Amino acid sequence: GTVPYYTKCGIEEQCFEENYSPKKENGGSCKHKVLEDSTYITKSGYYPVRYDCTRNTDAKKVYWVAECDTPKDCDGNHGPAYGLKTCDEGTGIGEPFMCGGKKWYESCDPCQESYFVRANGGVCYEAALEGSYYDDANGMYRAGEKCTRADGKKVYYIAKCNIEKDCMGNPGLVAGLQDCRSINSEGVGDPVECRGRNFYESCDTCRSFEIKENTDNGGLCDIYTEEGGAHDNDNGHYRVKEKCTQTTGKKVYWVAECNVAKDCAGHVPEAAGLKKCASGEFGYGKVVQCGNRIYADKCLAACNYEKTEADCTSEGKSFVVKCVDNKNQSWGECS
Repeated sequence: GTVPYYTKCGIEEQCFEENYSPKKENGGSCKHKVLEDSTYITKSGYYPVRYDCTRNTDAKKVYWVAECDTPKDCDGNHGPAYGLKTCDEGTGIGEPFMCGGKKWYESCDPCQESYFVRANGGVCYEAALEGSYYDDANGMYRAGEKCTRADGKKVYYIAKCNIEKDCMGNPGLVAGLQDCRSINSEGVGDPVECRGRNFYESCDTCRSFEIKENTDNGGLCDIYTEEGGAHDNDNGHYRVKEKCTQTTGKKVYWVAECNVAKDCAGHVPEAAGLKKCASGEFGYGKVVQCGNRIYADKCLAACNYEKTEADCTSEGKSFVVKCVDNKNQSWGECS
């Protein structure tokens, strides 16, 4: 068959990596053909088995590689870490054997972390090492101790404060209350604090933010947000119509992208069909500023005109706009 090659500085290269066709020989297998400094060898748990070639372009060697714990490679040998295993950080037992940038051990500490533990008719969010992000913090509590690792660190079952029943079979510390923050809503009534988060009897049904389509009146609004929110007449969106009012008195609005063909109130915005210019670009042709962004017939990386309307007025000439920056400053020429 034909030999693939490319030419660089007049040198025909015929030594390549290969990641899609394993080499099966001598009752074993090598998985990839990679450069000597590939992350397969330095980080991903592979070792070089057989030299293949040296590249002309940079003199780097290419090797067939196999997993460090492979039972048999393409030379018919066990991998150097055959029979060993990798463990979560800090849970390997004994001295590690290094291969392929990883630590390999004869065994791992049976005291391991885990997620979504179901037991005793209840649920725990995770079994986590002491001092982890949710360990007795951020609205989570220790439901019970799972085990102690060989290094002396404990692993605890962690449950959400308002869980109906945790994995130890006990009700959450504030079972039945609502975590309004998790649904972008305001709490109703007095808050009950649990492990750094407030919980409430109920949540305001007028939520403060959600990416959700409203196709009323044959148009489109793609987000609703509270007044002053990140997309309220900002980030390329404009306020279309009121959705609801929160118990705090703050209003929530449907907003639409400035260049939408038609919004959910049935209106066609001034920037409909125009291109959104990236930060630092200039608008050319028809230009509309909306939602703190520039929309235009065409977006330019640079504007080669330096005259402003004030310049032309001082010269007693008319100003012809050629481009507009994202601060709505017009640039052009005098005529």
